[in-house]
Order: sequence, then structure tokens, then C-alpha cells
Amino acid sequence: MLDVVEAIAGTESVFRCTEVRKRGPMAAPPERCTISCPIARVMAAADAAW
Repeated sequence: MLDVVEAIAGTESVFRCTEVRKRGPMAAPPERCTISCPIARVMAAADAAW
């Protein structure tokens, strides 16, 4: 089944992190963004499990 999904959707991750925590009026400073945010980590783990 994974072969079918990859043939249709591709092998690229579905989640695209846009780093919203680094933008906007309440943006976090760069020193607080040295690792992936919890959402990006969970999505990467789910993508790897799939």
C-alpha cells in the first residue's frame, strides 16, 4: 500500500514547517529556536512511521 501512496503523493513529507515561531510581532529569538518545535518533531515522527 505504501508503494501506491508514494506513487500518487510522492515520497516528500506532507508537513511543511514554516517556522511561524520565528516570525511576527511575538517572534521567538533565534537562540530559542535551535531545535525543531514540538509540532515539527511529532509530524516528522508520524511521517517516518508511515
